[in-house]
Amino acid sequence: MKTKKFILLAGIGILLQSCFSYDDEGGTRYVELQLTDAFNFENDKNYSVGDTIFVELNFSRYLEEEGFSNLLDVYESTDSEEFFYPLELLKYSAISDSYVFTEIADRFIFAEKGTVEEFYGATARLNDARDTYESRIGIILAEEGSYRLNSQFFDLQSKWNFDKVSIEIIHQFSDKTQEDFEFVVSD
Repeated sequence: MKTKKFILLAGIGILLQSCFSYDDEGGTRYVELQLTDAFNFENDKNYSVGDTIFVELNFSRYLEEEGFSNLLDVYESTDSEEFFYPLELLKYSAISDSYVFTEIADRFIFAEKGTVEEFYGATARLNDARDTYESRIGIILAEEGSYRLNSQFFDLQSKWNFDKVSIEIIHQFSDKTQEDFEFVVSD
């Protein structure tokens, strides 16, 4: 009986030892890229209830990769025809004296290019020419207030594929501040 317990414990120990790994990425291959000024928001600063604002995103499927002279084909690398990005609308709250997240009902957000996704995001889809990822999302302004599009987290993520590289694209604005994404909606 003691021999059986010893063999069982030794077997469990060997199994647990074989599970140990320094691979924190879970076996996936991961690439992080940088992208500058791919988002466009034509901000008029003052809108009326019922107006629609648009956020556009366009970027080439061929992007620079740090340390390499050739451009990386993100479509070939990921096999992903779309990249997800968060799209958050913030509304000023006097109680908190700050901008707070505002959920957008489905009837007030739509996609002319790309798609609107769950979890407060959208996707940029590879166009028919298969050279550019594109997104144009409209938000219908349904109520008064001071708003801001959250421009701090416009990072893009490829669809996960076990057999391909996962790519995250960190987006940066070269000459925009948070104030460039603030606007007022009046009745």
